[in-house]
Amino acid sequence: MKLLFATAVTTAFLASTALSETGETATASFVDQDGELAGSAILTQTNAGVLIDLTLEGLVPERWVAFHIHEDGVCDADQDHDTAGGHFSATGADHGFLVEGGPHEGDMPNQYVPTDGVLRAQVLNAMVTLEGGKNDIRGRALMLHAEPDDYESQPSGDAGARIACAVIEWRLQAKARTLLGTNKTAGPKGPATGDRITNRMETRNGREYAGHSRGRSMGLHRGHKLARLPTARAKC
Repeated sequence: MKLLFATAVTTAFLASTALSETGETATASFVDQDGELAGSAILTQTNAGVLIDLTLEGLVPERWVAFHIHEDGVCDADQDHDTAGGHFSATGADHGFLVEGGPHEGDMPNQYVPTDGVLRAQVLNAMVTLEGGKNDIRGRALMLHAEPDDYESQPSGDAGARIACAVIEWRLQAKARTLLGTNKTAGPKGPATGDRITNRMETRNGREYAGHSRGRSMGLHRGHKLARLPTARAKC
C-alpha cells in the first residue's frame, strides 16, 4: 500500500510539473492605426509551441492579411507602429516560408477576415516560447498588416501598413496595468476618455515594469507611475 501511495503521489507531482511547464500564459491588447483598442489575444505555452488565440474588430472584410511577431514591444499609432521594429528573428534567419534560409521566428501564416470584419483565429507558432531563452516572445509585439504576406519578399513579405499592434505582456504585467487603472476601456472601440493609447515595456536595473500612458507618447514626465514586477522567470 505504501508503495502504491508513493507511486500515485509521484505520478501526480510529475503531471502537475508538466502542466506548469506548458501552461505559461501571456496577453496582448491590439491598438489600431487611430490609437484605439481593437482587440486582444491570449498566448499559451504548449508542448508544440505558443498558441495564440486572437480577436480583432473593425477590419476591412473579405481579405487576407499578414500576421507577424515583431521584435520590440512598443506600439505607437502616431508613428504607424514603426516603434515595434522589424520581424522577430532570434536566429537571424530570412523572412518567408517560401525562401531558402527561412522562415524566422516572427513568421506566421496569413489570416482571413470574413464579411463581418472580425478576425477570429488560433495560430500555433512552434518556433517561439513563453518559458525564457532567446526565443521568448514576452515583451515583443504582435502585428497585423493591411496586405497578405507573399512569404518571400525581404524583409517582411511586402505586407503593407501596420494596422494593429499589441505588446505581448506576461500576465502579471497585464495585471499590474489593471491595478494602475490603465485598462479603463469602453469595449473594443477604445478607452472611455477617447484618448489615444501607447503601451510599452520598461526595463530598469534588470527589473521589468509595466507602463502605459494616454497621449502621443509614453511619458513618465506627466506623473505617470510604473509598477515594479517580478522577473519573467518567476512561475505563477
